[in-house]
Amino acid sequence: VHGIKLPPDSVVVLDGYSQGVDPQFVGDDSLDFKPERFLPPAVEARKGTPAQVIDHIFFSGPFSQGARRCPGSRVANWEVIALLAQLVKNWKMSLADRSIQNWKQISYDSQTLTTANIPEVVFTSR
Repeated sequence: VHGIKLPPDSVVVLDGYSQGVDPQFVGDDSLDFKPERFLPPAVEARKGTPAQVIDHIFFSGPFSQGARRCPGSRVANWEVIALLAQLVKNWKMSLADRSIQNWKQISYDSQTLTTANIPEVVFTSR
């Protein structure tokens, strides 16, 4: 792969998270919530630069694209939206650990997958 020989039984991980928060591609404020990064003028400004990698169609979603796109992706996306809508409608959610004030205080483990160490969530009926 690109001149590198991989020994038999090697594990190769495609990690989209690291590129999505890499200051080289996103800027020094890569962990800040800035949806305007993905508006057409910002996308156009990244064309022809190394940062354009974050706009690639294969980078934008978990279900791939094109002819090999997951056939259940639309159903899965709509199911998640319906589930979240029902949760928000019927339950008040809060963290059991009141010392957590923002998402940056939640630790992550990067192994084969990057996973959040999700704190305990308390559900109270509305």
